[in-house]
Amino acid sequence: MIVLTVLFGALVLGIVVIGVLLTRVRRAAGALARQVARASDEHRAGDEARPLLGHGGTGTSGT
Repeated sequence: MIVLTVLFGALVLGIVVIGVLLTRVRRAAGALARQVARASDEHRAGDEARPLLGHGGTGTSGT
């Protein structure tokens, strides 16, 4: 009976640890996704603000 109690306790502890790890992974993935989205938005905003060089705009050498 004691062996079953220990095994059940180990099973419950394992499930709790897996749940905590999954929660941390999901939070980290969400934070990473937000950082990537922010960097992508900043990159796009920077591309729109700069004129493309060498495409017939002023200041090009014409070659």
